[in-house]
Amino acid sequence: MNHKLIGLILLLAGLVLLIAALSEWLGRLSSARTQAVCTGRVVGIRRCRMERADGGTQTVHDATVSYTVEGVSYLSVIRILPGEVIHLPGSEIRLSYEPPHPERVTPAFAAPQGQRATRPLFIACSALLTAGLALFFAL
Repeated sequence: MNHKLIGLILLLAGLVLLIAALSEWLGRLSSARTQAVCTGRVVGIRRCRMERADGGTQTVHDATVSYTVEGVSYLSVIRILPGEVIHLPGSEIRLSYEPPHPERVTPAFAAPQGQRATRPLFIACSALLTAGLALFFAL
């Protein structure tokens, strides 16, 4: 195959991934605008195993947190996935929730699908765009 054609294919693949990454990021951004944030305290943490999609297992942590929203105290369990910050009992943690449902909290640093979801897409599209440009304009 001609190197210009391969470069063009890589450029198109990079652009498709860029659009997907931007769509994911903008969706998460608009979701974050509807979330309220409060501060809670970790009162306990438990390590457990969770099945992965590929059939294996991974270690996750279930943290029990106490927090107060508009004068009402809550006690909830949040799941901390691998790669996310683990807070020890007694430490403060920022929590986000939808105002109509303050009993459903997630760590404020975690997007609904995890903040790490977009980074690999941006890295992949950067690599594809760079390779595509290099091949397309190669002499």
